[in-house]
Amino acid sequence: MTSSPSKIRGTRFETECVRFFRDHGFTKAVRNMNQTGANPTRFDVLGIAGWAVECKDDARMSDGKAMDEAIRKAYQGTPVVIRKRRGCAIGRSLVIMELESFVRLVGDA
Repeated sequence: MTSSPSKIRGTRFETECVRFFRDHGFTKAVRNMNQTGANPTRFDVLGIAGWAVECKDDARMSDGKAMDEAIRKAYQGTPVVIRKRRGCAIGRSLVIMELESFVRLVGDA
């Protein structure tokens, strides 16, 4: 069974995000290999304490729709979307979160 090109791109981007997290000290970061059914942790990257990380390499999906998906999948933790920027290194990807979450994050600093 062959995966679709978009699925392959998504998997590759998730892997790149995990590698970036691990390279920056998040040693428990792993790709979630079980994102189906009743599994409560259906977001893309596990091991980032307090965060529900969803990775998107889909230029057609709106930021709002991507965030809605992250919120639906965020069983625990603050939902965020890491959005790939075309032609940029992984570290230049965008992180999308709701303003309420950002205010809580900044307030904790």
